[in-house]
Amino acid sequence: MKLDGLAVILAIILMPIILVVTYFIQLQVDTIATENSYNTKLLDATYDAMSAFEINTANEELSSVADSMRSIILASNNVFLNTLATNFGMSNASKEYLQPYIPAVLYTMYDGYYIYSPTETPVVAEKKETDSDGLVTTKGYLALGDEGTDGLSGVIGDIVYEKENGDYTTNKDEAKMQTDYVLKSYVQYSARYVKSNIDVTINYTLDNYLNIEGKIGDIYYTKTGYLIKKDLVELATSTGNLLENCKNENDAKNIILGSKTNASETTISPIDYIIIKVNGVQLSSTFSTINNSYLYKYGMNASTISEAKTDLKLLYDRYNNGDTSVNLTDLQNIEYEIQLREAIAYYASAKLFSDWVYSNLGDLTYDNIKDLAMTGYYSGVDENGNLIYSSTSKTGKDDLYYNFHGTLKDNKIFDDSENPEDSESKFNTHRIEVIKNSIKYNLNLAMSAYNKMDKKLNDYQASMPVLLDEEWDKILNNISIVSFMQGWDCGLDIYNNYQVVSSTNNELTVTPTEIYYVKKDEFNNELGNYHRIDCSYLEETNEYISFKSKEVKYDKVYDKNSSNKPYKYDHKNLACYTCINNNNYGSEFTKNTSFYDVINELSDNKKKAAYIAVGCQRQRIYKTNALPVSEGYKVFENPIVQGGKYLINTDWTNITKLQITFSNTQCSEPVLRLNWSIDSKNGEISLNGNQVFPATVTINVSDVTSTSDGISFSVASPNGSYEVKSIKAIYK
Repeated sequence: MKLDGLAVILAIILMPIILVVTYFIQLQVDTIATENSYNTKLLDATYDAMSAFEINTANEELSSVADSMRSIILASNNVFLNTLATNFGMSNASKEYLQPYIPAVLYTMYDGYYIYSPTETPVVAEKKETDSDGLVTTKGYLALGDEGTDGLSGVIGDIVYEKENGDYTTNKDEAKMQTDYVLKSYVQYSARYVKSNIDVTINYTLDNYLNIEGKIGDIYYTKTGYLIKKDLVELATSTGNLLENCKNENDAKNIILGSKTNASETTISPIDYIIIKVNGVQLSSTFSTINNSYLYKYGMNASTISEAKTDLKLLYDRYNNGDTSVNLTDLQNIEYEIQLREAIAYYASAKLFSDWVYSNLGDLTYDNIKDLAMTGYYSGVDENGNLIYSSTSKTGKDDLYYNFHGTLKDNKIFDDSENPEDSESKFNTHRIEVIKNSIKYNLNLAMSAYNKMDKKLNDYQASMPVLLDEEWDKILNNISIVSFMQGWDCGLDIYNNYQVVSSTNNELTVTPTEIYYVKKDEFNNELGNYHRIDCSYLEETNEYISFKSKEVKYDKVYDKNSSNKPYKYDHKNLACYTCINNNNYGSEFTKNTSFYDVINELSDNKKKAAYIAVGCQRQRIYKTNALPVSEGYKVFENPIVQGGKYLINTDWTNITKLQITFSNTQCSEPVLRLNWSIDSKNGEISLNGNQVFPATVTINVSDVTSTSDGISFSVASPNGSYEVKSIKAIYK
């Protein structure tokens, strides 16, 4: 055959192949381009959702209260769906069409997380008028008549559901099911630990703040605070009160900041002079300076730091409204003194809390954890040496919840030789594993519910994608939104991806890299710039004022009454160009080291400024999981009387007070006075003389010797009788 004939034959054979391959390659290119376009649309919508969240928390005083937070997150999620619908060329009203393609949206908060995802709910019967059978309506729900109708049995007020065949039932299990998208209940970052005489639940957060509840021996504890390095803080000698009355971290904050008790609303004035050392850097404060030097001249007198902050805000309002009698220097000095005092309260309370944790929970190890997801517990070690925590689910299969640690099972969680804020410390490693496994477990449950939706998306089965390590780092250390989108047609493929957006500009967390500093005498002065702590343009001084980045990001307020300068700013300092455009030190904080190690390279003045800034901001943020009391207690019901004493079999060295409940008192006068005695300690209490219901009195018994065995009572006056129902011992 001639060469030109072969060429024609090859052309006839190859041309269709080339065309098909070219077409397929073009389809692949188009699919990749479409997928990238979808990624951008999803990322834009997630960014908008985070912006809405930041703005709402910045302007909502109750942003950390649970009900308000749910409203904020629902609003944020609504923005997400609206933006996503707009990006896909739909109207906002079409967002419902997009929902079936969103298996879940994850919101990680400071001490827990929400998941927005579909769930199955029974269909409640629609509102109808009363019919001939006596079926009546109540608030939109069908309620049964007196005798029941249509074969239904029940009482008035029972909720009536629709059945698949159109009938009605009061049995929820027989009801027709529908898919609803809901914001599910808040899940805390928690784990339970059991070891010999310890049984406690620890709630973790995105940093080193902990909430601990449970029993150690026969004492039930509720403790909450920041975990810091054991030797980081030294309570140095101070004039007057050396915090000797601080039996726990809450006492320390009350004594340093001043407070009002919930019972009597009496003011606890803060101690005047206090000194502590943080990593060798001395912080000292004189509370009277705030009043004597600055507030008195404006007719103000603060008895607590909270009152001083209120007075300062009033003075700022006067200053910003043109009151020339208010001196900016005074405001700067008050601001600095308040921040210093709050920082000292943070470090003092963190030290007391941490010392308690290391002393009481120092022996807890990784393998003391229990499975909170289901009912099962630690079940052994697999062939690779990994610990397995499993239980039997409703399907009869083993659901692994905590299946990590491996050879690290004997690691101490609270190792006092390490800094818990180091990213590779045993505490931080374990904290991250607990949070990560909890999120993964509940997201998988959400995906399973999504796959059971009535409307199948081309029989597409959603699955939990594998997040990258750097994405987990963002999620586990910052408030974040993770949006998932699956099942959308994407050319030759089905779209399956997610986007992660984190926030450092919010009311709920403190990020050391997002704190700015100004020289005290330049604070709120338009001539002064704010800087990051290690910026070379931040001039050396011994006193700085700091604030979080969100305070300048969301600082602009529109004044409709002003045509000249319609915008007002609480913070008048200008940004440092170098700090804003070149985050020249932020990467250092992501390395395997702590904030305290990073700033060791700074000058002493800047070290002090950084300690004050971080301590102050951590002290200020609202903690939703904070406990009202930080103490332990043990109740002795109907205590035995022996040798004239009500016996209390316990270690007295850590008891701070006793709460005595009397079941009955009788005397001829309105007041019955009793003397009490514990070894050499004694005092007097007063009771209602004719009170026959339980009455409780509190006795402070700090520093009683460990050899004490009980408390005795005697009638001081007048003649009368009493009965002790219980004695509750309160521990540090």
